[in-house]
Amino acid sequence: MEMLGGTTQHSFWRCVVVIVPVDEIRNGKPDPEGFLRAAEELGVAPEDCLVFEDTRPGIDAGLSAGMQVVGLLTTFSAQELRHQPLIGDFRVVAIRRRRVSED
Repeated sequence: MEMLGGTTQHSFWRCVVVIVPVDEIRNGKPDPEGFLRAAEELGVAPEDCLVFEDTRPGIDAGLSAGMQVVGLLTTFSAQELRHQPLIGDFRVVAIRRRRVSED
């Protein structure tokens, strides 16, 4: 996945294929359980995941899971999130699917 400047032409939510509801995990954020479960269901290593989060506990959960985290400035200020990188919202995100070659 690449994060690029500019407005995405396709809905971000079309890329979401796994949702882990809070009532299906024991420990909520900042525990990484939800993120690790999503990675497992996707069959993706945590270090290959990109998390978008709008709260400090969510950012901490993503980082604890070993994932890359982008903070969203949709709920709290940059000073409150204390994280980099930060983006205003999903309008600055473009998602490109890349084929992975198996050697």
